Amino acid sequence: MDAARAGTRRFWRRPDREVRVPHRLLLFAASFFALMWLTGTVLPWGRASFIRTLPEGTLRVDLLRGLASARWLLSTLGATAAVAALADGRAFARSGLRRHGAVQDLAWGAAFGAAAMSCLALLLAAWRQGAFTLPGRGVAGHLAALPVAVAVTLVIGVSEEFLFRGYPFHLLVEGLGRAGGVSIVAALFGLAHLGAGGTLAGVAGTAAWGVFLCLVRLRLGSLWFPIGFHWAGNLFEGVVFGMPTSGQSWSHPLLAWHPAGDPLLTGGAFGPEASPLGAAVALGAWLAFGRWSVRRAAGGSPGRV
Repeated sequence: MDAARAGTRRFWRRPDREVRVPHRLLLFAASFFALMWLTGTVLPWGRASFIRTLPEGTLRVDLLRGLASARWLLSTLGATAAVAALADGRAFARSGLRRHGAVQDLAWGAAFGAAAMSCLALLLAAWRQGAFTLPGRGVAGHLAALPVAVAVTLVIGVSEEFLFRGYPFHLLVEGLGRAGGVSIVAALFGLAHLGAGGTLAGVAGTAAWGVFLCLVRLRLGSLWFPIGFHWAGNLFEGVVFGMPTSGQSWSHPLLAWHPAGDPLLTGGAFGPEASPLGAAVALGAWLAFGRWSVRRAAGGSPGRV
């Protein structure tokens, strides 16, 4: 009996008494998908399959996308809470949602995201791959819809970052090392956007941004910078500049984007994430972040995952 109990403990826990990574990951995945099924049953209009039946570019679709992302966020929170209760009491702390420097990291991330998408838009226009114009009916309706867009893009940024760069990312890095964790999460991040009308180029381009966000998460040990970057990046790309965002359009962009160049450079209907220019800007963002993080480290060492 004692030998059986010892064997069970060894199967469930490591010598340091931590529950083994595969068990924690399995518990998280089971809880997440169960909650996704439950919330999809209770809120069927928040399912992606329902949203795809509606016409693109309407305020109703914008709101439903926010609801769909809220489902992802609630399911991720619930799954992390399940792991925290049953297997790892530090699950939330390991998700990167630390309090120290949260507002500063969020603001810096938003600034980097806005700058990156602005550079991408300027590159496309400078290389005559398209043009940006003001909306034809004035800006009143666009400004009225702006608070909705700001809120929805924030929910999308929080939900996707918490899922892809939160506790599951910590587990994969713990179990497979940094290279393995970044590779798997970046690939899953790209594939998750395939259902939004994506192409293989879109998956690859989105995965490149996923690598950038994973590396930022590793460097800072905080999820707030990636959340700010993701939020502002989507906001500027889709709402300010009017470009497709992962194959989706917004109802009242402040500018209208008229692509006229090679879809290989513009990203086509998926948006500039599917463009080599997008990958180039992601690399530039990482180089700029590296310089910024070195200066930040001079005042105190960045955290770790």
